[in-house]
Amino acid sequence: MYRRILGPVYDNEKENWRILTNKEIFASVKKPTIIETIRLNRLRWFGHVQRMEENRIPKRVLYMNLGTTTLKGRPRNRWQDGVREDGRIVGGEGWQEKVHNREEWKKLLRTARNRRIMWKPHLHAQLSVDLLCWTLWALTISTYTLHSYCQFG
Repeated sequence: MYRRILGPVYDNEKENWRILTNKEIFASVKKPTIIETIRLNRLRWFGHVQRMEENRIPKRVLYMNLGTTTLKGRPRNRWQDGVREDGRIVGGEGWQEKVHNREEWKKLLRTARNRRIMWKPHLHAQLSVDLLCWTLWALTISTYTLHSYCQFG
């Protein structure tokens, strides 16, 4: 939608018209991305549940241990792992103490949204590199090509 509103731009170096990239659109619009919105809403809900009484069902479910067996391989990402990472990004080391004060927590999340703290382009770039690496592996490209682009281990 924004790409259509902003329209094409003239590139002086190449002397032709081009469509804006996603990064250029996000920089000009200054609205949070869907990733930022999801992360901030996850933290907002976590703060809400943390301030609940101990006997409330959402708080009991949050800390419930299902006692299932673990699968082989890398452990799956849990909801709480994402909250822990996002909380560390937003509030630093003492973020868990700030959860219990509702006004301070809202102020912290509002600041994170306005300053776009949750947006980490380097993680998205790493995700693209990882996807490229596994695509190369799946296509059985030569070992030299695979190891020159990807860092394993």
